[in-house]
Amino acid sequence: MFFADTAFTSGKGGSLVATLNAENNFTATHTTMAPHPDLVTSFDAYYGVVGRSDKGTASEMTADMINAEMSVRENYIVELSEDAVNAVAGALETGIVPDASVLGGFFPADYKPFEITTDNIRTEGSGGDSNEDISAKFWVGFETFTGGDLIVFYAEIMDDVVIPTPEASGVGGGWNFDSWEGGIGTYEPASLVTGSDHESFESGDEPDYQLRAGFMGGRAPYIMAWDGDSGDPGYNQEVGNSATIGDSSQAGMYRLLTVLSTIEFSGVNTGAKDFDFPTGTGVTTVPFQLAINDNDGTGRDAQYAWSSKSTSQWWNTPSQWEVVALVGADATYSVSNEEEIAGQPTNYKLEQNYPNPFNPSTTIQFSLAAAQDVTLEVYNMLGQKVATLIQGETLSAGNHTQKFDASALSSGMYVYRISTPNFVQSRTMMLIK
Repeated sequence: MFFADTAFTSGKGGSLVATLNAENNFTATHTTMAPHPDLVTSFDAYYGVVGRSDKGTASEMTADMINAEMSVRENYIVELSEDAVNAVAGALETGIVPDASVLGGFFPADYKPFEITTDNIRTEGSGGDSNEDISAKFWVGFETFTGGDLIVFYAEIMDDVVIPTPEASGVGGGWNFDSWEGGIGTYEPASLVTGSDHESFESGDEPDYQLRAGFMGGRAPYIMAWDGDSGDPGYNQEVGNSATIGDSSQAGMYRLLTVLSTIEFSGVNTGAKDFDFPTGTGVTTVPFQLAINDNDGTGRDAQYAWSSKSTSQWWNTPSQWEVVALVGADATYSVSNEEEIAGQPTNYKLEQNYPNPFNPSTTIQFSLAAAQDVTLEVYNMLGQKVATLIQGETLSAGNHTQKFDASALSSGMYVYRISTPNFVQSRTMMLIK
């Protein structure tokens, strides 16, 4: 299934948004998100479907159009205070990653970190089947006062086996080991709906960069960037006046704190435009992507990516990244349309349970864009149903909360699944007694 905001007649004219098969009942939910509440608009959404035979032969495209309203993306990149940036700089000097609560305090109270779980798209490999093996949260901010045009990344990555990049492999080989990767452009995409129109990296007025950070055996962690060799000269190296520090003291996870000086890019490729970060009440947009790599000892088992448009080629294809807002410190990020102010969601969503892990009870939240017959069930990892929390009950549009008491169950991973006539989604949760 392909999508665009203008009419098209072949797959090349739209973005791939879903592959329909028997496993997902030949259905998919696609939501177009505005990067900021002030940018919400209605638009004509064009969809095209191409069928393929077992041998890969493609049918002609069947296309249709509907007028759609955007929902609002809950993630954004925020301007950090001078105190926050100074605190991060101090942490880099000591090499000690501050407590999560300290780092989280540098961001707005209602800030939603970028999150990658096994519900996201697996773009490489066949491993990483559990969130305990590969999942992550990212807090991302920027600053405008040091002259370095810094971007700060704080990542909490769940991983039961942490394999650093060997020094012999260098940062160029870090993709094959435990690490995070990203993509970012310095420009505002022409279309909020379809995002960047770059099918490969560009430089000049619209540079694109791939980023990678992780541990390295025998030396300090790293942060590197690559511009697809589109510059003159191209940029493909560790970033100067930048650094990553890490902490793997907590079993089952590792944390990385990265400060990236973006002004370094144009220091090598003088023709590349620098970032123009907003401040105060300013809001701009950029193409943006995050991904995590997992190596359990025999090479990269899997890579999961944040963008819903990702394929295995996202790393050199900016058109597969999402449009994300850069939000000044004094700009608001509250909803602006009456439906959401009234608490009425514009799309269907199953939230991650909280707390997670839990013992013995937890809370499950979900949102319905319209009144629906809802079933909410819990399964063990063998696919056996262990609880039915809601059975075919008609619920109104809006946000709903359901408690789950697992006192009778043993410790382990469980899957909770919501199904309605228009929406099906599953998430995993961990019971620890």
